[in-house]
Amino acid sequence: MGFCGETEEDFAASVSLMEEVRFQSSYVFKYSPREGTPALKLEDDVPEDVKKARNQTLLDLQERISLEKNRARVGRVEEVLVEGPSKTIASRVTGRSRTHQLVHFPGDASLAGTIVQVKVAEATALSLKGERVQG
Repeated sequence: MGFCGETEEDFAASVSLMEEVRFQSSYVFKYSPREGTPALKLEDDVPEDVKKARNQTLLDLQERISLEKNRARVGRVEEVLVEGPSKTIASRVTGRSRTHQLVHFPGDASLAGTIVQVKVAEATALSLKGERVQG
Protein backbone atom coordinates (compact mmCIF):
# COMPACT_ATOMS: atom_id res chain seq x y z
CA MET A 1 0.00 0.00 0.00
CA GLY A 2 1.12 3.53 -0.59
CA PHE A 3 2.58 3.22 -4.08
CA CYS A 4 3.59 6.55 -5.57
CA GLY A 5 0.52 8.62 -6.36
CA GLU A 6 -1.94 6.28 -4.60
CA THR A 7 -5.02 8.32 -3.70
CA GLU A 8 -7.69 7.71 -1.09
CA GLU A 9 -9.95 6.61 -3.96
CA ASP A 10 -7.30 4.13 -5.17
CA PHE A 11 -6.99 2.70 -1.68
CA ALA A 12 -10.78 2.51 -1.28
CA ALA A 13 -10.91 0.54 -4.55
CA SER A 14 -8.35 -1.92 -3.15
CA VAL A 15 -10.43 -2.38 0.00
CA SER A 16 -13.57 -2.84 -2.08
CA LEU A 17 -11.87 -5.45 -4.27
CA MET A 18 -10.68 -7.42 -1.25
CA GLU A 19 -14.18 -7.35 0.24
CA GLU A 20 -15.71 -8.49 -3.07
CA VAL A 21 -13.21 -11.23 -3.93
CA ARG A 22 -12.72 -12.45 -0.34
CA PHE A 23 -9.29 -14.01 -0.80
CA GLN A 24 -8.48 -16.85 1.60
CA SER A 25 -5.14 -15.15 2.18
CA SER A 26 -3.09 -12.37 0.66
CA TYR A 27 0.33 -10.81 0.94
CA VAL A 28 0.04 -7.18 1.96
CA PHE A 29 3.07 -4.90 2.20
CA LYS A 30 3.49 -1.17 2.27
CA TYR A 31 5.35 0.33 -0.67
CA SER A 32 9.02 1.15 -0.37
CA PRO A 33 11.42 2.10 -3.17
CA ARG A 34 13.51 -0.73 -4.64
CA GLU A 35 16.80 -0.32 -6.48
CA GLY A 36 16.64 -1.23 -10.14
CA THR A 37 12.88 -0.74 -10.53
CA PRO A 38 11.17 1.92 -12.66
CA ALA A 39 9.27 3.10 -9.55
CA LEU A 40 12.55 4.30 -8.05
CA LYS A 41 12.33 7.30 -10.41
CA LEU A 42 8.84 8.22 -9.14
CA GLU A 43 8.18 10.62 -6.29
CA ASP A 44 7.43 8.64 -3.13
CA ASP A 45 4.61 11.03 -2.22
CA VAL A 46 2.47 8.96 0.15
CA PRO A 47 3.42 9.77 3.76
CA GLU A 48 4.81 6.88 5.83
CA ASP A 49 2.02 7.14 8.43
CA VAL A 50 -0.59 6.84 5.65
CA LYS A 51 1.20 3.78 4.22
CA LYS A 52 1.28 2.14 7.65
CA ALA A 53 -2.40 2.86 8.30
CA ARG A 54 -3.49 1.56 4.88
CA ASN A 55 -1.33 -1.51 5.31
CA GLN A 56 -2.87 -2.25 8.71
CA THR A 57 -6.37 -1.71 7.34
CA LEU A 58 -5.80 -4.36 4.66
CA LEU A 59 -4.13 -6.75 7.11
CA ASP A 60 -7.09 -6.43 9.49
CA LEU A 61 -9.58 -6.91 6.65
CA GLN A 62 -7.77 -10.01 5.41
CA GLU A 63 -7.63 -11.47 8.90
CA ARG A 64 -11.40 -10.98 9.30
CA ILE A 65 -12.16 -12.57 5.93
CA SER A 66 -9.79 -15.51 6.56
CA LEU A 67 -11.34 -16.14 9.96
CA GLU A 68 -14.88 -16.05 8.51
CA LYS A 69 -13.93 -18.46 5.73
CA ASN A 70 -12.16 -20.83 8.12
CA ARG A 71 -14.99 -20.77 10.66
CA ALA A 72 -17.35 -21.81 7.87
CA ARG A 73 -15.34 -25.07 7.67
CA VAL A 74 -15.98 -26.04 11.29
CA GLY A 75 -17.92 -29.32 11.28
CA ARG A 76 -16.78 -30.28 7.78
CA VAL A 77 -14.51 -33.18 6.93
CA GLU A 78 -11.42 -32.08 5.02
CA GLU A 79 -9.04 -34.23 3.01
CA VAL A 80 -5.56 -33.44 4.36
CA LEU A 81 -2.09 -34.24 3.02
CA VAL A 82 -0.01 -34.72 6.16
CA GLU A 83 3.27 -32.79 6.01
CA GLY A 84 4.74 -33.92 9.31
CA PRO A 85 4.93 -33.28 13.04
CA SER A 86 3.57 -30.04 14.46
CA LYS A 87 6.27 -27.49 15.20
CA THR A 88 4.67 -26.61 18.53
CA ILE A 89 2.87 -29.68 19.95
CA ALA A 90 4.58 -33.08 19.87
CA SER A 91 1.32 -35.06 19.89
CA ARG A 92 0.00 -33.35 16.74
CA VAL A 93 0.75 -33.36 13.03
CA THR A 94 0.25 -30.66 10.45
CA GLY A 95 -0.98 -30.93 6.91
CA ARG A 96 -2.69 -29.04 4.12
CA SER A 97 -6.26 -29.26 2.89
CA ARG A 98 -7.09 -29.32 -0.82
CA THR A 99 -7.48 -25.54 -0.56
CA HIS A 100 -3.99 -25.23 0.97
CA GLN A 101 -5.21 -24.45 4.50
CA LEU A 102 -3.02 -25.54 7.39
CA VAL A 103 -4.72 -28.26 9.41
CA HIS A 104 -3.47 -29.45 12.81
CA PHE A 105 -4.69 -32.66 14.45
CA PRO A 106 -3.55 -35.42 16.83
CA GLY A 107 -1.22 -37.91 15.21
CA ASP A 108 2.38 -38.98 14.85
CA ALA A 109 5.14 -38.47 12.31
CA SER A 110 4.41 -41.83 10.63
CA LEU A 111 1.42 -40.16 8.93
CA ALA A 112 3.71 -37.83 6.92
CA GLY A 113 3.03 -38.14 3.21
CA THR A 114 -0.38 -39.74 3.65
CA ILE A 115 -3.81 -38.34 2.92
CA VAL A 116 -6.28 -38.51 5.79
CA GLN A 117 -9.75 -37.23 6.58
CA VAL A 118 -9.97 -34.63 9.37
CA LYS A 119 -13.16 -33.26 10.90
CA VAL A 120 -12.62 -29.57 11.63
CA ALA A 121 -13.45 -28.57 15.19
CA GLU A 122 -11.80 -25.14 15.52
CA ALA A 123 -10.61 -22.35 13.26
CA THR A 124 -8.33 -19.36 13.44
CA ALA A 125 -7.56 -16.91 10.66
CA LEU A 126 -4.44 -18.93 9.81
CA SER A 127 -5.32 -22.57 10.41
CA LEU A 128 -7.84 -25.28 11.17
CA LYS A 129 -7.76 -27.79 14.04
CA GLY A 130 -9.60 -31.07 14.18
CA GLU A 131 -9.66 -34.80 14.71
CA ARG A 132 -8.81 -37.55 12.26
CA VAL A 133 -11.82 -39.45 10.94
CA GLN A 134 -11.16 -43.16 10.43
CA GLY A 135 -12.66 -44.77 7.41
